Amino acid sequence: KTSVRLKFFSFIIFILLILRSLQTRFLRRSIQTQAAIMSHVETVTFNCKDEASADKLVAELNNNAKPAALAGGCVSYEVSKSGSTVTLVNKYNNWADLDAIVASYVRPKLAQLNELLAAPLSAEKDTKREVV
Repeated sequence: KTSVRLKFFSFIIFILLILRSLQTRFLRRSIQTQAAIMSHVETVTFNCKDEASADKLVAELNNNAKPAALAGGCVSYEVSKSGSTVTLVNKYNNWADLDAIVASYVRPKLAQLNELLAAPLSAEKDTKREVV
């Protein structure tokens, strides 16, 4: 009887260890999924010289910047215009992808961009980053 009880308890412990392992894997996967769900959102407000400049900026953002952003890991890219103000809201899975687009696409075109704006673009004043 002792041998049967020992085998039974060994079997129960074995099952508990398997369940514990599965629980740990599930928790790890759940944490990874939660991190992937979080979006890194950047909102940029462009105050253009006039409505014609705002229209040119919207065209530039939609025709050239958007494809570059989407190719660089952007998961959502929205441009809106109200009068001479253009707002860009773009979402990334991480800031590194966004920073790479800023370095490769935005900085080289900053002089052209500033020609359309009432005042030069200021990262501190005109952009807002948040994780949602």
